[in-house]
Amino acid sequence: MAKRRNGSVGLALAAISAVGSPVIAQNAQDLPPVDDALDDSQVGAADIVVTGQRALQESVTKIPLMLQQTPQAITVVTAADIERRLAPDLRTAIELTPGVVASGPGPFQGSSRVNFETALVRGQRLGREVSADLRVNGFRAASEDLPLDPALYERIEIIRGPSGTLYGGGSLAGFINRVTKKPQEPFGLDLEAQYGSFAFKRLEFDATGNVTGDDKMLARFVAAIEDTGSFTEGVTRRRITFAPSVSVKLSGSTRILVEGQYTEFTGRPDVGLPSFLRGDKLVPLDVPRDFYFGRLGNSRVAAQQWQINGLVEQDVTEDWLASIYLQKGRSNSAFRADAYGYTINDNGDTTLYSADSFRINEYWAGEFRLSGKTRLFGQEQDLIFGLERTSANREARAGYTNFGTANIYTDNLDQLPIDTPTVPVFGLIDVNKTTAIYSQMIFTLEDRTRLIAGIRHDWAERTARGTLQTDSTGGRRNKATYRVALSHDITPGLTAFAAYATSFLPVADFTRTGQPIQPETGKGIELGVKFSLINDKLSGAASLYQQDRENVPIGLPRFLECPMLPSCADSGGMQRTEGIEVELVAKPLSGFSLAVSAAFMNNRFTDPDDPNFGLRPTSTVDSQYSAFAAFEFARGSDISLTYLNIGKRSGTFIGQFADGYDRLDLAVNIALNDDWQVAGLVRNITDNVYYEEINQNNASYFGAPRAFLVQLRYSPGSY
Repeated sequence: MAKRRNGSVGLALAAISAVGSPVIAQNAQDLPPVDDALDDSQVGAADIVVTGQRALQESVTKIPLMLQQTPQAITVVTAADIERRLAPDLRTAIELTPGVVASGPGPFQGSSRVNFETALVRGQRLGREVSADLRVNGFRAASEDLPLDPALYERIEIIRGPSGTLYGGGSLAGFINRVTKKPQEPFGLDLEAQYGSFAFKRLEFDATGNVTGDDKMLARFVAAIEDTGSFTEGVTRRRITFAPSVSVKLSGSTRILVEGQYTEFTGRPDVGLPSFLRGDKLVPLDVPRDFYFGRLGNSRVAAQQWQINGLVEQDVTEDWLASIYLQKGRSNSAFRADAYGYTINDNGDTTLYSADSFRINEYWAGEFRLSGKTRLFGQEQDLIFGLERTSANREARAGYTNFGTANIYTDNLDQLPIDTPTVPVFGLIDVNKTTAIYSQMIFTLEDRTRLIAGIRHDWAERTARGTLQTDSTGGRRNKATYRVALSHDITPGLTAFAAYATSFLPVADFTRTGQPIQPETGKGIELGVKFSLINDKLSGAASLYQQDRENVPIGLPRFLECPMLPSCADSGGMQRTEGIEVELVAKPLSGFSLAVSAAFMNNRFTDPDDPNFGLRPTSTVDSQYSAFAAFEFARGSDISLTYLNIGKRSGTFIGQFADGYDRLDLAVNIALNDDWQVAGLVRNITDNVYYEEINQNNASYFGAPRAFLVQLRYSPGSY
């Protein structure tokens, strides 16, 4: 809801690891308080130009530390960035972050068979059922069964590199934390209306202010409704979201925040396309982008999700703060496909299936945290201690029916009779519980050098039973992980860092016999530099990393290997990922900003005794480039270009690969006056044809053809 500021060009790409949010405070002594520095709506001075290395951050690492001094690659995408690029979803909001490739159906796609929000970070897929690497306000997300509305978020934090000592259950690659909008003291109102290609329509409402007039109670209410078609024939989506929140100051030392969120999602789904396999290469089908691979009929998808979060903060002393976090939620989804194709041969023949499925997820989480300062070794040191408990229950049931073969070239997909699938053919009841304790300390060794040390112990318990099984399977696992990192200020504008960490990640997959897969473990090392030079006109970061993981699940063809289970996998041998990431933000001329990034990665199986030795694992991208250029031609008005290039990608199964793609977007934002603004977006200007998501058997999706989006925004108030 942040209004545009004079000189604030705002780099949607800038969100740089360590360059942080898209505005850089001009002087370190002028920084806002810790909690405000990453809140774009609170950075109020008109002369703040860009946000970056010198911004303080607390929610990412759970203890205060300058972004430039944090020994980890951190990217912050603010609500202002999302507005500036008119990013309609999570994947678009984070797609310019090096080493990060979002997955799932893209903009203007409508709804898919499953609407998971996931991402590949340094070759690892986030958003798996048991993992904690897609989070909301520091907690594991309720469910990724449906994409949550970007209107809910004040910012999105992408943390690359291991953070399990604080967050637990997270991958070695890092995690994504979505920070919700909080109540604010000045009154504010934001109304938005959007209209775009393929019958895209959207309304958004956001209001906040002081309820009691004495700063003791603040409230906020965010709501959005989105109704859209798709470039795929017959596919639709409708999403309704609302999120109230209230913060209360009980006294000068006690504060309470309560947040709620409800989302409802309905539509006619696109189950996606298969790909041709030419040797080891996956090749898109030679069909129009609006081609529906099957028959819609009565196909439908519906999902609901609610959650409530609570936070109580108590100042124990001037230097110590005690916090209690609580979260409770539930999601359920149902899917029906009348006829969809699965696999394809060179002649265009495909097997048609009908399917029914539903899923229910219930979860709760709690955390007690004590953070503060103490004096050791003649220096003031930051410490944090915590205790966590989480529980997640999942039930899934599904049924499939094979009712014949069709051919995409003779176009007889709608001529076969449809059989109603028997439900349930298979299902799963799954319970996951985790208890953890953790501690982290920042040792200030001298004025320019800091040592960060953390340790965590997780106790994970899992019980699962297939609906066709009489006995439950499961087990208990526990493991201690640790992280040690060092950062050193070479000059006031240049910091070097090094980090080493271990990881422990329970996973949701099963063996062929229905036994839970062993937890994934790993270790990683990272070296990097962060800088802000020439009076903050040039900022950037570079990271070099290596990650080794064991017991990574390798998905198996379900119909062949485990037809009575929702999915199954083998535990893989050692996977080594080596990569480099580079980011730069420059302000060479008044009103002009340029941000570029690049990432290169090599990912292979390295155990000579592994049958996959030397092969490329799934979920990897060899290279990634992006550029964002913006020119502010008037106060609060700018024009920008976004370029994204995704290199060669791995396929569905080990050893497969597919070509990458590139895309060019144009956005224009015009401030009509202090309260009214219009904006427009042209996505995929050159109308490139490519698979945005690629798989062998099905669930591949074309990227949207050239599309437009226009927005009218009314935002009075003190923002």
